[in-house]
Amino acid sequence: VAVLDTGIDYRHPSLGACAAVNSTCPVIGGYDYINDDSDPVDDNGHGTHVAGIIGANSSAMMGVAPQVKFLAYKVCNAAGSCPTSDILSGVDHAIDNQSDIISASIGGEATPNNGQSALSIALNDAVVQGIVVVIAAGNNGASTGCVTSPGDGIDVITVANANDIGTIDTSDDTISTSSCSGPSAFGRLDPDLSAPGSSITSTYLNNGTATLSGTSMATPHVSGAAALLLQYNSTLTPADIRAMLMHTSIDIREHVFKQGSGLINITKALSYNVRLNLSGTDRWEFVAGRGSFVRQNITLLNHHNQTLTFNFSPSNFTDLEGNFILDNSSFGLPENFSIEGRSQKSIELNYTVPTNTSPSIYGGTIIIRTNSSDQLRLPVIIAVA
Repeated sequence: VAVLDTGIDYRHPSLGACAAVNSTCPVIGGYDYINDDSDPVDDNGHGTHVAGIIGANSSAMMGVAPQVKFLAYKVCNAAGSCPTSDILSGVDHAIDNQSDIISASIGGEATPNNGQSALSIALNDAVVQGIVVVIAAGNNGASTGCVTSPGDGIDVITVANANDIGTIDTSDDTISTSSCSGPSAFGRLDPDLSAPGSSITSTYLNNGTATLSGTSMATPHVSGAAALLLQYNSTLTPADIRAMLMHTSIDIREHVFKQGSGLINITKALSYNVRLNLSGTDRWEFVAGRGSFVRQNITLLNHHNQTLTFNFSPSNFTDLEGNFILDNSSFGLPENFSIEGRSQKSIELNYTVPTNTSPSIYGGTIIIRTNSSDQLRLPVIIAVA
């Protein structure tokens, strides 16, 4: 896992207690772009906190994926400022060093959220080359469309901050009011997912711990989850991993532009026996005028041995503020149908935009249930011109 941050304190006892970066330690390599040397030790604490969430490994502290190896790229200085040129250098080296995952709990350029900044394009290129890229949604929420570069990248996984209110039960979870909301430009879903990010205790400087909050803390939970999925099945692509985490997520009753598809559930992702494919993507997004008819072919795959029955139900579809509601009865969704074990079926979904619909960007979810314990969540974004 390549961590683009303030560096990692590899001397920490839960991160290897090593005297230097080397191949026998959890932090096997990296670079300090701020000071232009090969020692990416952390002088801020943020990067060490992120690394501990991903993969701390000691009796005192255990991360999500404690067997990971780290590449530490120090692209942020002691004050937490992160020059874009240094982040781009870190991305290049993470690609060159064949990272499996890039975890970036950082912001980038203050550009419109159209996915076209130099940093967003560079991180998309990393995904094209087979690297899972996980990005923080940002903490300037909860205004509409405040996810900016590089969280606006089209192929990355952008993560919102979920607050568990100090309980194990997810029924009281919420999205932090500071967590940035979508949509991104052109009616694109952002964030993609949410993960725990409030009052997270992890490794810190001086062999200590700290409790911090923000999308910076949510992001490494997803990076660790991606590492577990790759350890489980090394052939998974970045698109596979994003789809698996999105479609098996848990609804915490927040708008799709706040929670994304939902809260990650690694157990469900690992036991993902029903899969969904929309022509290579994991969400249904479209722009349409009033009165337009839109269709989308999807493929459902049943990896169980037995035949399953499927049914579809749409949530309410609104803009983020809830000022406008889209009629979900205009969806053309299939009635109950069956798919035999170890086989797949392609079907058509369609939607007719009512002629009295107010122009806006609407978001919601289609829930796909089976007669087993499987349930899939399909985010749908409808931009009505």
